[in-house]
Amino acid sequence: MSGAIAPIDFSRIVNEQVNTNKILAGIQQQLASGITQQSAPPSYAVASLPPTAAAGANAWASNGRKPGEGVGGGTGCPCFYNPATSSWFSYLSGTAVAA
Repeated sequence: MSGAIAPIDFSRIVNEQVNTNKILAGIQQQLASGITQQSAPPSYAVASLPPTAAAGANAWASNGRKPGEGVGGGTGCPCFYNPATSSWFSYLSGTAVAA
């Protein structure tokens, strides 16, 4: 044994990493171009929710009750409009939103 160690060729590993970085940069660019900032839905007290809206319209019922909250003790909940029943429904309970 001569004790000499053959040099390791890392060029294949480096090239694979460079290609991976290019692919990831492309994916990141595609994702960034498709991401939009969503604004918060309008906020209303339950009694002030619009009487009609487009199907699936979203709102925040500022005094809407979450499951387990008592009458008059609602701390707010997200809701959506269902034109079939002309009602706003809580996303959290699946029932008509109530204060």
